[in-house]
Amino acid sequence: MENKQRSTLDKLCVLHEQNTRLLCLTTKQKICQRSTETKYLLIGWIIPAHIIPILIDTIHYNCYLNKIMTPLVSIVGKSGSGKTTLLEKVVTKLTGRGYKIGTIKHDVHGFEIDYEGKDSWRHKRAGANTVVLSSPGKIAVIKDVDEEWSPGRLGSSFIEGVDIIITEGYKRANYPKIEVIRKAKSTKPICRKDKNLIAIASDMKFRCKDVPCIDINDETGVADLIEKRFLQKKTYSEKANLIVNGKQVTLKPFIEEMLVETIQGMLKSLKGCHNPKNIEIRIKE
Repeated sequence: MENKQRSTLDKLCVLHEQNTRLLCLTTKQKICQRSTETKYLLIGWIIPAHIIPILIDTIHYNCYLNKIMTPLVSIVGKSGSGKTTLLEKVVTKLTGRGYKIGTIKHDVHGFEIDYEGKDSWRHKRAGANTVVLSSPGKIAVIKDVDEEWSPGRLGSSFIEGVDIIITEGYKRANYPKIEVIRKAKSTKPICRKDKNLIAIASDMKFRCKDVPCIDINDETGVADLIEKRFLQKKTYSEKANLIVNGKQVTLKPFIEEMLVETIQGMLKSLKGCHNPKNIEIRIKE
């Protein structure tokens, strides 16, 4: 267990080496023993060992937010439900409204985009861990990874200059998602209990109190929902107010939601803060 935790800690150190700006992690961290639970000291914070894996993904995601401040939403559903078709139509709608879109395709089965005999394939076969193909109009990166990267890490590493990133897949990831359900493939939502579900797109009617059900062929309705929730600017914040040096900072809806959920999640682990609803934090230097 100690070796596994040490390996996890090493990953945090790697984040520092990759210029993570959210937390200034030193390459040498002190391991503290308290009772039977191993904890790590990170810049004066005592972090329970079981929180570290969550923290890693949070750091990747928040590094992604800090870097490009770009919302991310996933279109999910069973194979053959029409995810690609809906994503394609929604991207067309949003680009037609002047937005720049980045996309990520999740392939759980693995894939090959290089071809035997090509120069890049020969580079890779020779032992290169990473191969970059570059031309005046585009670039491509072929890189070996020890474990699958989260959408947030992919976004922070490879995507910039866009207004929103839409992924196809990642139904188990902790990101806002729209589930596509086609009657010919399934009749039950797979993400109904997921707190990140923001809508269902289907050729059937679902009675959902918390999320809207949009016709699967209504790409305009899906694009409207994404635009309203993630792309339109607000003049004031409804859930959170961020005041820096006496001036209120306008928060995008997506950033506001992430800020609220992150702070509430951290406070729930403290005694007396199991159900935080009204929170005030003041930091002075």
